[in-house]
Amino acid sequence: MNFGDVLETWEKKNAKYPDKDRERSPGSGQKRFTGIKQLKKMHVQDVLDLHGLTSAEAEKALWKFLSDCKDKGMTKVQIIHGKGLHSPEGSVLSGVVDKVLKECPFAGITGIPDNKNGGSGSRWVILK
Repeated sequence: MNFGDVLETWEKKNAKYPDKDRERSPGSGQKRFTGIKQLKKMHVQDVLDLHGLTSAEAEKALWKFLSDCKDKGMTKVQIIHGKGLHSPEGSVLSGVVDKVLKECPFAGITGIPDNKNGGSGSRWVILK
């Protein structure tokens, strides 16, 4: 039996394909499943401001924040790291944020919000 036959048999049994863009009702820790465009437009559900922290403090705080937000079933969060305007070497904390987001197994796509929501001094993250 080839794949086409298997698929046809499966479809005849009225099997339903899961709709990844359909929203599931939130509750019991379930996330809403939406398309990428909707996720990018979605408002952030929590914000962490790292201003005034050292690199080590910021890394620790960011790991805790991401973990707590994941445990609460959040989908989109924002991290404010600043632009480094008062630092001779530029934004140190943006490097810390990059490092953690690359290492974090449940950090998905990221982006820079528009200027009114923090611009290049912050980052939004979709949690998996």
